[in-house]
Amino acid sequence: MEEVYRHRGLSEDAAAHLRGELTIRLSDRILVEWIEAHGAVWAVVLGATGARLVRVASIRDVLRARDRVVVWLDRAAEEPDASSRGAVRATALLDELLLAPLRLPREIGIVVVPVGELHGIPWAGLPGLSNREITVASSARVWLEADRRVGGVSRSSGLIVGPGVATADVERRAVELAHPGVAIASGAGATASTVRSIFHGLDLVH
Repeated sequence: MEEVYRHRGLSEDAAAHLRGELTIRLSDRILVEWIEAHGAVWAVVLGATGARLVRVASIRDVLRARDRVVVWLDRAAEEPDASSRGAVRATALLDELLLAPLRLPREIGIVVVPVGELHGIPWAGLPGLSNREITVASSARVWLEADRRVGGVSRSSGLIVGPGVATADVERRAVELAHPGVAIASGAGATASTVRSIFHGLDLVH
């Protein structure tokens, strides 16, 4: 008989403790966790002043804008001169939909926690997140667990190069410069077993 696992919500005390630790560890940063509900995208914004819920835009409008950005970025990678302006306009529209309603303070660090199809958004390319420290995490709890360990010194590092990444060479040179001796998995060498061993055995992976 197949077992059914159900998500157990936090108790009121546990939720309060989690919010408290998140607020302390965020320090002067802001965490934005996205939610899809009732055909709309919502954002939970957590910072030093507390938490607030903001209705952002319809899911349909956001996904349409996201797809437009992806198309223009692909074109710009092949024809930079002809298509870059279109890519800039497309990212500005997506920024207006997702970030403008949040009225985030300028130049403050942001922890972005996407949901569902929002994982496909090029967050680092949005104008509203420029000149900021940006972290993208799969969940607030995952970010919290990572931040608890960040005080330790990173002694070993690895780089996994995915297929079809337009900026792969630039990122690789930057990582090699910052982390001499970095272990690299790319091309035919980026097998599932190699990637698992990198995540299991190294302190820092990009």
